[in-house]
Amino acid sequence: MQLSNWILIYSLAILLIPLAGYVLFIIRDGNIAWELSHTRLGRCTSCQRVFLVKRHALAPRCPRCHAVTVTYLSKN
Repeated sequence: MQLSNWILIYSLAILLIPLAGYVLFIIRDGNIAWELSHTRLGRCTSCQRVFLVKRHALAPRCPRCHAVTVTYLSKN
Protein backbone atom coordinates (compact mmCIF):
# COMPACT_ATOMS: atom_id res chain seq x y z
CA MET A 1 0.00 0.00 0.00
CA GLN A 2 1.09 3.51 -0.64
CA LEU A 3 1.78 6.09 2.03
CA SER A 4 -1.28 8.15 1.06
CA ASN A 5 -3.58 5.17 1.75
CA TRP A 6 -2.03 4.69 5.20
CA ILE A 7 -2.46 8.37 6.01
CA LEU A 8 -6.13 8.19 4.97
CA ILE A 9 -6.75 5.10 7.09
CA TYR A 10 -4.96 6.66 10.08
CA SER A 11 -6.93 9.91 9.72
CA LEU A 12 -10.25 8.07 9.59
CA ALA A 13 -9.31 6.02 12.65
CA ILE A 14 -8.35 9.19 14.56
CA LEU A 15 -11.79 10.68 13.77
CA LEU A 16 -14.01 7.59 14.10
CA ILE A 17 -12.69 6.08 17.35
CA PRO A 18 -13.58 9.11 19.55
CA LEU A 19 -16.90 9.49 17.74
CA ALA A 20 -17.78 5.83 18.38
CA GLY A 21 -16.77 6.24 22.03
CA TYR A 22 -19.00 9.30 22.38
CA VAL A 23 -21.98 7.52 20.83
CA LEU A 24 -21.51 4.53 23.15
CA PHE A 25 -21.24 6.88 26.14
CA ILE A 26 -24.52 8.60 25.20
CA ILE A 27 -26.29 5.26 24.74
CA ARG A 28 -24.98 3.90 28.04
CA ASP A 29 -25.79 7.10 29.92
CA GLY A 30 -29.34 7.07 28.58
CA ASN A 31 -29.88 3.51 29.76
CA ILE A 32 -28.38 3.92 33.23
CA ALA A 33 -29.31 7.44 34.26
CA TRP A 34 -32.67 7.66 36.00
CA GLU A 35 -34.13 9.95 38.56
CA LEU A 36 -36.80 9.47 41.14
CA SER A 37 -39.78 11.75 40.64
CA HIS A 38 -39.72 14.45 43.32
CA THR A 39 -43.51 14.64 43.21
CA ARG A 40 -43.68 11.07 44.56
CA LEU A 41 -41.41 11.83 47.53
CA GLY A 42 -42.81 12.82 50.90
CA ARG A 43 -41.12 14.30 53.98
CA CYS A 44 -42.45 13.73 57.48
CA THR A 45 -43.14 16.92 59.42
CA SER A 46 -42.09 15.45 62.76
CA CYS A 47 -39.23 12.98 62.18
CA GLN A 48 -37.98 14.52 58.87
CA ARG A 49 -37.82 11.14 57.15
CA VAL A 50 -37.99 11.20 53.33
CA PHE A 51 -39.86 8.31 51.72
CA LEU A 52 -41.68 7.25 48.58
CA VAL A 53 -45.41 8.06 48.63
CA LYS A 54 -47.69 5.26 47.45
CA ARG A 55 -49.43 5.79 44.13
CA HIS A 56 -53.01 6.59 45.13
CA ALA A 57 -52.49 7.91 48.65
CA LEU A 58 -54.77 10.91 49.26
CA ALA A 59 -53.27 11.92 52.61
CA PRO A 60 -49.89 10.17 52.87
CA ARG A 61 -48.58 9.39 56.34
CA CYS A 62 -45.06 8.68 57.51
CA PRO A 63 -44.37 4.92 57.67
CA ARG A 64 -42.32 5.39 60.86
CA CYS A 65 -44.40 7.72 63.07
CA HIS A 66 -47.66 8.10 61.06
CA ALA A 67 -47.48 11.89 61.08
CA VAL A 68 -48.75 14.04 58.22
CA THR A 69 -46.30 14.47 55.35
CA VAL A 70 -45.50 17.33 53.01
CA THR A 71 -44.06 17.24 49.49
CA TYR A 72 -40.31 16.81 49.55
CA LEU A 73 -38.35 19.88 48.43
CA SER A 74 -34.70 19.22 47.74
CA LYS A 75 -32.11 21.78 48.79
CA ASN A 76 -30.13 21.59 45.52
